[in-house]
Amino acid sequence: MPLRGRVALQCFALGTLSAVAELASAAHPFITDDTKTQGKGRFELELGTQYTRASVDDVTLANFQFAPQLTYGTNDSLDLILRPTYDINVASGGASGRAAGFGDTNLEFKWRFWQQEQRSLAVKAGTGIPSGHFAQGLDSGQSTPRAYLLMGYSSESIGSYVNFGATRNIDDPVARQWLAHASAVVLWKLQERLQLGFDFAVDQNPVKASSQWPAVALIGMIYSLSPSWDVDAGFQRGLNHSAPSNQFLLGATLRW
Repeated sequence: MPLRGRVALQCFALGTLSAVAELASAAHPFITDDTKTQGKGRFELELGTQYTRASVDDVTLANFQFAPQLTYGTNDSLDLILRPTYDINVASGGASGRAAGFGDTNLEFKWRFWQQEQRSLAVKAGTGIPSGHFAQGLDSGQSTPRAYLLMGYSSESIGSYVNFGATRNIDDPVARQWLAHASAVVLWKLQERLQLGFDFAVDQNPVKASSQWPAVALIGMIYSLSPSWDVDAGFQRGLNHSAPSNQFLLGATLRW
């Protein structure tokens, strides 16, 4: 049975809360994006998946998302990013339904405009384009522009990054028009091929009637099989009742 009405809105709200990584387009599986760019003429393909469960009122919502992201470096400090999404949403409990198909397609750019020794600043901006079915809770039903400021510090063994920004929410009477976002990550290079990270994020609640900002923490790892091929995994935990309780992430990244 397709999702309708309030359940569809709840499912998209789940997508908004569970896919902060999607909005920021960070290196999978992390939420907070770094200030690094690919380099002129270089490509990167991320094959990211995530599974999320959350409860909204008397409805249990589950979301599986596959989101391949292609990045191209137009020069050493500017990347162009294309990221389609495919979602499976399942609702059970007080209301039930299932919807599967393409969601928003994200078009963005990242510009590293300042770097001095180990410190750097960048901006990332773009929009989501509705390419799915809003009535089934699969996409936003409208363009969703967003912009972020990225701040970073990196050395040979550690990196830390902070993001601040906002994204346009769905057009609905019960929804906030714009959603603020803040996140921070610390990354440790434990071995030549292994990187471990701890991420924290808060986002403005997409529902006007809810004042609590959903907060999440994520632990993740990236293992380099070769200089051009990484695999990754992550686990995200909600820190308050407004955030999805659990999210599991798996992915792979190719560069050429």
